[in-house]
Amino acid sequence: MSFSEDSKGCIWIGSFLTGLYSYDLKSGILKHYQSKAYESLFLNSKNIRKVIVDHQDNLWIGTRSGLYKIEKPDSETPKITSYSSIINNTKESRIRGNLSTTITEDNQNNIWIGTDGDGLCKLNPINQEFKWFDTSENFIHQSVKSIIQTEEGEIWVAGNNGISKFDSVKNEFINYNTQDGLITNNFNKNSNYLSDDGILYFGCYKGINYFDPKAITTNPKPPIVYLTDFKISNLSITPSDIGSPLKKVISETSKIKLGYDQNMFTIDYFGLGYTRSKNIEYAYYLEGFETDWNYVKKTRNATYTNIPAGNYNFKVKATNSDGVWNDTPTELEIKILVPWWKTNLALITFLLVTLTFVFIVYNFFNTRIKERLQIKNEREERAQDEALNAKKIQFFTNISHEFRTPLTLILNPLEAIIEDKSVKLPNDVAEKHETIYKNSKRLSRLIDELMDFRKLQFNKMAINASKFEIVAFIKEVVSHFEEEATQRDIILSVESNEENTSIWADPSMLEKIIFNLLSNAFKATKDNGIVSIKIQIPLQPINFPLLSDDEDQYGIEISILDSGIGIDKKDLEHIFTRFYQSNEMDKQYYGGTGIGLEVVKSFIDLHKGTIQVSSEQKKGTEFKILLPLGNKHLNISKTESDSKINNEIYEQINNSETDSDVKSAENRVKKTVLIVEDNSELRNYLKNELKEDYKLKMAINGKEGLQMAIKFIPDLVISDVMMPIMDGFEMCSNIKKDIRISHIPILLLTAKGMQIDRVKGIDSGADVYLNKPFNMNVLKSHLSQLINSRQILFNKYYNGVSDKELLNTTSLDKQFITNILEYIHKNINDPSLNVENLADELLISRSKLYRKIKALTGNTANEFIKKIRLEKAKQFLESSDHSISEISFKVGFSSPSYFTKCYKTQFGNLPTEVRDTNN
Repeated sequence: MSFSEDSKGCIWIGSFLTGLYSYDLKSGILKHYQSKAYESLFLNSKNIRKVIVDHQDNLWIGTRSGLYKIEKPDSETPKITSYSSIINNTKESRIRGNLSTTITEDNQNNIWIGTDGDGLCKLNPINQEFKWFDTSENFIHQSVKSIIQTEEGEIWVAGNNGISKFDSVKNEFINYNTQDGLITNNFNKNSNYLSDDGILYFGCYKGINYFDPKAITTNPKPPIVYLTDFKISNLSITPSDIGSPLKKVISETSKIKLGYDQNMFTIDYFGLGYTRSKNIEYAYYLEGFETDWNYVKKTRNATYTNIPAGNYNFKVKATNSDGVWNDTPTELEIKILVPWWKTNLALITFLLVTLTFVFIVYNFFNTRIKERLQIKNEREERAQDEALNAKKIQFFTNISHEFRTPLTLILNPLEAIIEDKSVKLPNDVAEKHETIYKNSKRLSRLIDELMDFRKLQFNKMAINASKFEIVAFIKEVVSHFEEEATQRDIILSVESNEENTSIWADPSMLEKIIFNLLSNAFKATKDNGIVSIKIQIPLQPINFPLLSDDEDQYGIEISILDSGIGIDKKDLEHIFTRFYQSNEMDKQYYGGTGIGLEVVKSFIDLHKGTIQVSSEQKKGTEFKILLPLGNKHLNISKTESDSKINNEIYEQINNSETDSDVKSAENRVKKTVLIVEDNSELRNYLKNELKEDYKLKMAINGKEGLQMAIKFIPDLVISDVMMPIMDGFEMCSNIKKDIRISHIPILLLTAKGMQIDRVKGIDSGADVYLNKPFNMNVLKSHLSQLINSRQILFNKYYNGVSDKELLNTTSLDKQFITNILEYIHKNINDPSLNVENLADELLISRSKLYRKIKALTGNTANEFIKKIRLEKAKQFLESSDHSISEISFKVGFSSPSYFTKCYKTQFGNLPTEVRDTNN
């Protein structure tokens, strides 16, 4: 049982079995508290371990179910507070069973609570703050048996490990056990007493321990701590060990230096005390690594691992059994060296190496940046140069295009004058005409050379290869220079032992190559000099770098030698460079454009050949052309088809023509030709040349030409390509898309002689593509051929010609004729079939249909229908047994006699004669 008296003289009794009672000393009344409030308070448990009355007459009750506070316990409605959950929240898993075994109030009104198994805590009732005590305050009891306070305010606690006194100044406990004179270390619950004379009594199973707290003396001398051992990686180190950091035994060592790999070490120590040495406790810390002491009770070693390099000071102290600590701890200065790679010298070395590396990298990238900038600048300069060159070439090209029309107007009249044998010119005038004509042709060649260069620049030059006899070909080119050689007494010769050798090459390109080199040779050779050409096939194979096959191949060698001024050695490697001319070179040497030899080399490269040059100043120069034999290195199928692009259109037509099909110019009705040309001089020249043979219409641009073609439906259109508003390509395409005029043949005249332009012109529907300057006789031949062949084509078409023969008809024309023929054959037995029915079927006006059929066939619409009927009748006569009358009705004639008359007119014999012949 537990007893406590309040300020009114009432004794409060806590029973271990029956609960809470109160006894009034004045009235002698014993009261047992069994109300519902108290029943719920104790959770049906009446096991009270301790009851006390605080300074406010509040009851504090410790039970097996926890701690409770009862305010105004003797009233009808007491206020009961449970501290079980509050205590549990202050110490995780601290309270097992909430068993409060002892309670007391100190003179500062704090409530001290002892538990069975969870130690000691202090409660401040004002702020409800709990303070739990553990080993950090040197508290050693798990089970607290009793708590009592002396008159001086000292708190004494009896537990399962002796008796402890709380030192409020140091906030720690001083512990006493059997070594201090106690008969046992384990005490009874709530068995203590403070006598009036200040003697403390504590009951235990062996008896009673009592003492006067004021009579207890403290040992003032703390033990002296000595270092006893030093271990590295758990191995003891002695001064005699090889490489040992100890110079003396550890107990006499105040400083030690360790390597960076010796940073795991253990220090053993021992405290020397003369009384109760078993109770000596220790604390240590490594200054520089830790910030506070490690209180390790009776542990006599300290272990540290992975300590960084640096300077440290190990300190260790001890306390005697009365808790007196050393004021001066034992110390050991420890220096852990940094790794060699972290030393100042190493860092400086690393820094220097890094700076050197950075400097090298910086220089490298700076150099790269400079090189890139230099390359960029060079590219920009090259791009500017190329742009300037392109502008030059474009300017020259444009000028060349402009030159072609005036050249046409110069060359054609000159040719007419020179070839006109009816007019006898004085010799000096004839010579002047020849000079003009010769230089005009030279100007034409120069323009062609510039255009070739333009094509090469844009990779739009393709070779049109064919097989021909090389020696005869070169002799033909050389013949153009024989007159000049004779006039200047230059020995010109062609030497070859390969008279019948044929090669595959582009004749036009090879002619320009030979002509260019011969022209240069004549310019560089003085009068009475020598220019010779040698042609041979070397006995050994030749290496051609441009061939995909690495093996050498047999080839032909063409050498052009002269005895001219020669070329300086320093200029030889540049002579094939565009626009290059040495200051020391004759300004007339190799022409004034600076592009001739580049074109020559490019042409040779297209043939997969090579060109070599050797020269000696004042002695002469030799150019050696090497070309592969055979045709495997050339795209023959492509080049052959390209070379035939203009000729194959008429090949079948010309082969099928007979003299009876073509009327003479005198008997022919004049055809209408539309001339579309923006240059008034050339337009007038064409007009004057063609007016005798054709009716002419004039237009100055493509738009006007298209409108006039629709209005007049000419038999043929001659058009320039480059014109304002609408060019010739667009006009040509629009004509071929219009069913009304799609049948009209078109001849394009142009200064645009590139292969891609030729293909574009033919794709747009042009029938003939003629380059300026053109020959008037060639132009007239083309006009006559186009008109006559178109008439023959469509005459043969409705007489049964296959589509393959209609090479000059557009898809619209073919569809148009096909639709006409299908409708006529479908309704051929209808006598009422006429042009009105046909116009309605084709959705075209009657007048347009008349003009279209007339333009295509040369017949009126009715004549055309009649001819189809008669052709069908002829087939019936030759292949069937029908009577002539039946056949006449089958092909739409209402009168057999009229049928017979028409048949006689068409074929020259009677139907009966055809039937008799077949029989």
